[in-house]
Amino acid sequence: MSYIKKYLGNEPHLITSSDIDDFILRKIEENSDLDYKQIEAFDNSDELAKDICGFANLDGGLIFLGISEKREGRNKNLKIFPEKIIWGNISKEKETLENRLFSRIKPRLDFKIYPIRNSSLDGVMFIIEIPNGKEKPYWCKQGFYKRRNFKSELMDYDEIKNMFLNRHLQKQKILDEFIYPLKSHIINVLNYLNEYEQYEYFDIKKFVDSHSSLLFQLDLNLVDFIYDLIRLLKIRYESYKAHSSVSIYLISNNFKSLVEERNGVYERNKQIVKVRAKYVHINTNIQNFIILLDNCLLRKLSPRKYLNNSNDVREILEINYFLPTVPVKNDNTLSEDQFETIWKQIIIDAKNDVVFKNIWNSVDEIHSTCETIIESLDEYI
Repeated sequence: MSYIKKYLGNEPHLITSSDIDDFILRKIEENSDLDYKQIEAFDNSDELAKDICGFANLDGGLIFLGISEKREGRNKNLKIFPEKIIWGNISKEKETLENRLFSRIKPRLDFKIYPIRNSSLDGVMFIIEIPNGKEKPYWCKQGFYKRRNFKSELMDYDEIKNMFLNRHLQKQKILDEFIYPLKSHIINVLNYLNEYEQYEYFDIKKFVDSHSSLLFQLDLNLVDFIYDLIRLLKIRYESYKAHSSVSIYLISNNFKSLVEERNGVYERNKQIVKVRAKYVHINTNIQNFIILLDNCLLRKLSPRKYLNNSNDVREILEINYFLPTVPVKNDNTLSEDQFETIWKQIIIDAKNDVVFKNIWNSVDEIHSTCETIIESLDEYI
């Protein structure tokens, strides 16, 4: 649960000044994940950066920039509560604050700043949500700070050393258990994609889901690309499962008139044309081969071009086309020209079919997404 959801019970974009007023009435004391600051701190970026680092080096937290403090007690008994909203001038911009803070915190930390505006008073305040840092320790120019109770305090040597050691060990764990295996999965996707073979999308989904604790230590944009790839592979997988039966229908439908003309039996869900090939294999053996027309159609290739593109074929000796449901006496063979004329129409029909559209149109998008993911993964290596 986000800290905004924890304290305000709503999504950031839905929060209003009334929600802040209600929050103040609850009188929640400052603690290790909650801080109140006057709006004047907007112009003290060094101090804000120190407090943000303090939260990130612990477990994250929330800063209300524009709420005054009410102090009760002293020394060890001191407690700090929210008092009221102090609105800043509406000219204060979130982007200005972000740029100042991002430049003061190393390594980069993806905190979020949400402006809360009051149109009637022409004022603004800000909520800064800091995540539990993934690359601790975080540094600002004053040094390494960590949140303790309601203050940010300098970390000692052992704390800093241990955080650097943990960062190194965690990075190596992410590399060995997630990034290297994921990259291998992505390369397999590309190889299958280039060959128009089907890569089982749930293989990569199962891997990602089982490593979610490591996944979400990566950049969130990369996480989005990974889940987008899984979505695209699922669409392709579901279309791919259907392509064989769709192929049979398209092929049978286009050869229907020729089969009936020769007194053959037409069945829309059965293959009514077959192609046999004899060729010289690369190891010099002569092979007889039944060409699967759904594989040819998937690649938008004729049977001859399909064989020519095969790495196993040294030389094509002959290709025979025939209609198995047509009696031999009625001539159940086809010339290559006859077949090619009908085949061209089948490809046109496939281009207008939603199943083949999903398969063919997904290639470029999946390829681009895979390349983006690999580039991002390489930045971690």
